[in-house]
Amino acid sequence: MKKYRPSLLEHEKQELKSLSKLNFSNYKETDVREEFLRPLVRILGYKKESQYSVSTEDGYKLHPFFLSVGRTRVELDYLCSIRKQYFWLIEAKPGKCKNPNNPPEIKAKEIEQAYFYSLHHEVNCPYFIVSNGWFTNLYSRDEIDAEGTPGLSIPHHEIADRFMELDGYVGATQILPFLKEKILQQIRKTLSAEIVVDRLSEFHDEVEKALASVKPKVRENLRPIVDQKPHIHQSLVDMIRDPEIKLFQIVSQLFDGPAPRYYLKQVSEEVSSRIMSDEVERAPSRSALFFSQLLLTDKTYSVSHNFYFNVLYFLLYLRGRGINAIYAFGKGRDPLDFDEALKGYLDLTLFHLKPNEVQRVLWLVERET
Repeated sequence: MKKYRPSLLEHEKQELKSLSKLNFSNYKETDVREEFLRPLVRILGYKKESQYSVSTEDGYKLHPFFLSVGRTRVELDYLCSIRKQYFWLIEAKPGKCKNPNNPPEIKAKEIEQAYFYSLHHEVNCPYFIVSNGWFTNLYSRDEIDAEGTPGLSIPHHEIADRFMELDGYVGATQILPFLKEKILQQIRKTLSAEIVVDRLSEFHDEVEKALASVKPKVRENLRPIVDQKPHIHQSLVDMIRDPEIKLFQIVSQLFDGPAPRYYLKQVSEEVSSRIMSDEVERAPSRSALFFSQLLLTDKTYSVSHNFYFNVLYFLLYLRGRGINAIYAFGKGRDPLDFDEALKGYLDLTLFHLKPNEVQRVLWLVERET
């Protein structure tokens, strides 16, 4: 379920190497926060007032029940969010020590403080990091043991070599897939205690309802991205070109959402080049899986109305590049005549999904929900 992560840029690699050589012997908490953590957070993909945002020194009022801790507010060093949803925070600690060859470990009291912050009802972060520069420790709030064992601990001199480990947990492109995997683990654990099989189906239905209810929000999240960029992001181009990424796995990501013409044109250009390359390599099964998803021939699934028009644009673009035949599962072993496939898709869109009654019902159900 991991999402594509663009390779580190050369200047990011150099900055990580510089961070790995810092001496924190005289660093106060503010120094660690500004000189070490700020660039680290930026390389992880977060910046203020963006889709992947970071807030610094935000304050939150404590509930009266917590006045026993001796304060009325908490101040967070870094609070990282994705589209205003909080997922993890960072607590900076001083790195001062007499002997840099024997740097201080993260103390239990420092872990407790960050853990306490993560529990605040307005913050509610499932993950938190505590760093004194010398060590950057990642903790799972709901899985931490009595000894405060971190899920990941990176000494500063290893940060350049092990950065992608940290990114795999809390990087801007990776944290949502990572959290979804955790949710699946919890679902498996919970459902394994069931004794009635029908209740699994009941749960499945509720999950389907939940997915349908958030789809409008997901599409709303996409709109500012496609509206603000005059060119598709290089990371998307890299993802399409990456031979490790199977095109059929990203059909929805590429086509199911509001998309301006410049986006469709560039995506169509990149995807068509990839398809033609696969055919040259005599790997029609790769494009067959892709076209099966695209044309909804092998497995019917719910898509937005944007999907049909975006795919139609793409098919017309392919026709312009001279594609004469395609393979698609669910349509027999022989290649499909492209003009016939295009005509079939035109019928599907122009006549309101009439040729595919199942898809029509799915569209109506989604529209009602």
